[in-house]
Amino acid sequence: MISFILSLSIIFRVLYLFIFKYKTSLLYPEYFILVPPVFIFIIPYFLSGFEDISFITNFGLLIIFILSFFSSRQIFLKSRIRLRRIEGLQKIFLFLISLFAYTLLFIQIFSIYELLKGSSLLQIFLSNRLESYFDESIDKGSALGAFTVILSFFYYIQVSILFVEKKYKLAFFFVFIEIFYLMLFAVTRLSVVFPIVSIAIFFLYKSNVNLKKLLYSSVFFFILLAFYMSFSNKLRTGQDSEVVSLKESLNDISKEINYDQYHKMAEKWVDIRGVEYGYGWYLGSFVNFIPRFIYPDKPITSSANRYTEKVTGSAPSMYNPVITFTLIGDGYFQLSYLGIILELIFFYYVSSVIFWNLYYMPNNFGIYPAIRFSFFAFIYFRAEIPFVQFFIYLLLIVFTSLFFYDKDRELPISYRYLG
Repeated sequence: MISFILSLSIIFRVLYLFIFKYKTSLLYPEYFILVPPVFIFIIPYFLSGFEDISFITNFGLLIIFILSFFSSRQIFLKSRIRLRRIEGLQKIFLFLISLFAYTLLFIQIFSIYELLKGSSLLQIFLSNRLESYFDESIDKGSALGAFTVILSFFYYIQVSILFVEKKYKLAFFFVFIEIFYLMLFAVTRLSVVFPIVSIAIFFLYKSNVNLKKLLYSSVFFFILLAFYMSFSNKLRTGQDSEVVSLKESLNDISKEINYDQYHKMAEKWVDIRGVEYGYGWYLGSFVNFIPRFIYPDKPITSSANRYTEKVTGSAPSMYNPVITFTLIGDGYFQLSYLGIILELIFFYYVSSVIFWNLYYMPNNFGIYPAIRFSFFAFIYFRAEIPFVQFFIYLLLIVFTSLFFYDKDRELPISYRYLG
């Protein structure tokens, strides 16, 4: 009964925000904590015939519901640091943005060329990327990943600038290259979906589309997404990839995204072994920044990877997938129910600060990066706190503000279009 009440409360809260409070809102940090639980907890709960979910999940849903009443915009405004802008260097900074953006564009094009030179498109699409991912070790390449986050930050700003300057062909070229690159290299399927949806939302924002009509038409998109997720999952794992019915697709998805089963595993584990008392937060934040060549015995910093090995008795692999416990499960592992509260508050606070800082960049240059970050936030929710990514984004925002941010800027007129 508690699960049913909390589920309905969150659904009605999302609908209220979307339809009534933020009538023309495309994205909002409130949705970062409200929408992911709908997909990974509430929909599987309904599809399973209202089988009660764990106390951990219910507790997390309650905290999420409460947090959604704290305005993300007010969180940003109250924590906003006013920096003195460096005058006269805007042109140099715009050049640096282009330099970093074109660097990533070149890296993507070169990587695509190298891959296609040795394999056909069909071979690439049919290859099992999960197996390759695990074979190459999931723990290496963190420095390269951080470098990519930095470049992508400027890449997305460059896309916004090109659209503002009405250089549409070049802007679409940037977007197309990223999507094609992800189609060839991405391990997760949503990595391909999110850039496509992001550019669509960006145009809806610019066109001031009636979002109530969009709400109804989006049903068709989610039906296609259900088919895509089910079909692509079978394709990448070598299963029979025949197109199945909508009911079968929904059943496949509900089983795959039913994260409450992992929370039940977490509950049993903590009952026997106890919590980590924040050790995972320490590894994920401070230790994560230490290069492995300096710290050869550096432990696995990902809580999900470490606990997959502990719970299952073997390291993550193609046949022993990483158990992603979500922010709720990770918080419970670290500090029980207090950990759930702290992790969700931290996630919501930092996400709000990052989103609104991007949104308030002059000339709408930060709109597309804000949209792309929004989808990253959805992905982050299902795993653990992305300390490295958050830190890099905050550092880049501070750096950008020195050149680009108007400290006296009030709410832009275009704010009414986004919420």
